[in-house]
Amino acid sequence: MIDKAILRPGRLDRKVKVPIPDLEARKEIFKIHLEGTPLEEVDIEELAENTEGFTGSDIESVTREASMLAMRDYMKDNRPEDLEKNMEDLKLTQDYLEKAIEKVGPSLSQEDRQSYYEMAQDVESMAEA
Repeated sequence: MIDKAILRPGRLDRKVKVPIPDLEARKEIFKIHLEGTPLEEVDIEELAENTEGFTGSDIESVTREASMLAMRDYMKDNRPEDLEKNMEDLKLTQDYLEKAIEKVGPSLSQEDRQSYYEMAQDVESMAEA
């Protein structure tokens, strides 16, 4: 999305290619964003498989949305005076994460991903020239 004239040698000192995360990268991104979260029967491998085409920020949005869904249900299931007392019952489950994946979806379409792939190829060929 950057004009090719700006990408000519001497204009930008570094070109950094940041690909869409593969399966292993998505697993690591989920681990990072779920660290310290009380989880119950969460399969990170399955989550990573179900988020092909998601960017790192998409995965962050998934974990945040899942947390909000869990919190809403927790608040519905407890009286206001019992919310703090029953905090150990608040868990993030696979179901919340799956619902969040459906709700958030990938921010890049297949066409966007193809376009970024082609741009990365162009940048690599310019760097080699």
